[in-house]
Amino acid sequence: MTVMEGYFEEGIVTGTMWNNLRNSASGDLIAECVLYNSSAYIETHPDGQKETKGNVTEQGLVKYLTRSNVDTEGMLAARDSTLVKLAKLPFSSKRKRSSIAVRHPS
Repeated sequence: MTVMEGYFEEGIVTGTMWNNLRNSASGDLIAECVLYNSSAYIETHPDGQKETKGNVTEQGLVKYLTRSNVDTEGMLAARDSTLVKLAKLPFSSKRKRSSIAVRHPS
C-alpha cells in the first residue's frame, strides 16, 4: 500500500510524503499514534538495505512517515524496548480497529 493523501490539521495533504509533518503542530503525535499502534517493523538486510515488514496497511503508513522525515526506526526501537503497554485490544472486524493504551515516555 502507498499512502497518497492524508487529512491533517484540517487540510488535505496529497502525495507520498508530507515535508512539513515534523514542523506541524501535531506531527509528533501523529507519528506516535501510528507507530505505537502498529506491529510493523523495519528489517535491515546484511547488505544494509532496509525493508518494512508487517501488515500491508501498516507498512504503507510507516513508509509514509519515513518519507516524511520521521525517525521511524528510532521510534520503533523505543516502542519495542521501553514503551510501557498498559492494555491492548486486538483487531476486531466488528469494531474495525485494534487499540493500545501506553504510558507516554514524557
